[in-house]
Amino acid sequence: MRACNSNACPVGIATQQDHLRARLVVNAAAERLSNFFGASVDLMRILARACGHNHLNQFSPEDLTTFKTDMADLAGIDFGGVRGR
Repeated sequence: MRACNSNACPVGIATQQDHLRARLVVNAAAERLSNFFGASVDLMRILARACGHNHLNQFSPEDLTTFKTDMADLAGIDFGGVRGR
């Protein structure tokens, strides 16, 4: 959010102003963040199995692909689309 770098973050995350910081319910925010990270790891595990791995640490650059040509060129990973017409 653009306001977060102004020290006037309306949800109290990126500010030192007491009245704005009071808006952030820390325990609820921590629970949401935990849920987000847990769901992200679960999805990564599904992707690992789809790539034939049984652990996340078995991912390698060969498992990556992108549909953006500039990202493929910049990162040196496989492009998964059709180049030019």
